[in-house]
Amino acid sequence: MKKVLIFLLISVLVLLTPALIYAENGPVEKATGSIEAIMGNVHLYADFNAHEATDSKTCKGIYHAWGNVGPNALNWYGDINTVIIDGNTATLHGTFASGIEETGNSPIGQQFTLHMTDGGSPGAGNDTFKSGWGSTATFTWTIVSGNLVVHTYD
Repeated sequence: MKKVLIFLLISVLVLLTPALIYAENGPVEKATGSIEAIMGNVHLYADFNAHEATDSKTCKGIYHAWGNVGPNALNWYGDINTVIIDGNTATLHGTFASGIEETGNSPIGQQFTLHMTDGGSPGAGNDTFKSGWGSTATFTWTIVSGNLVVHTYD
């Protein structure tokens, strides 16, 4: 009988331990996506993945943009350091860490802002995506393929 009780106690502890470890953190609100978008003569591909801060985690994320500005190619990488999720909308702020255009222009050290609204799937025709330098997203893109998702747990 003692062996059965010990076995049951150990089984309960083994089953509950992961729940107890992860329950403190809970789900994290985040924005993820991979899109293809156009604006005038600019053809852009963008991948991003960022999550809000919680009690135990700082916000963080990455942004990769590549494509063509007219005949010139670009390939930029940025670190996201501010994430604001409100319902199906996300605003991400960060700094470009690397990248270059064929023209020789480099965004390294430049601040950027991304603003997006998740309107459902597919992204084309439903989602919105804006980008900009500094703290304002002033450039409105037309999403032609891909999808972005704003994960919220309200």
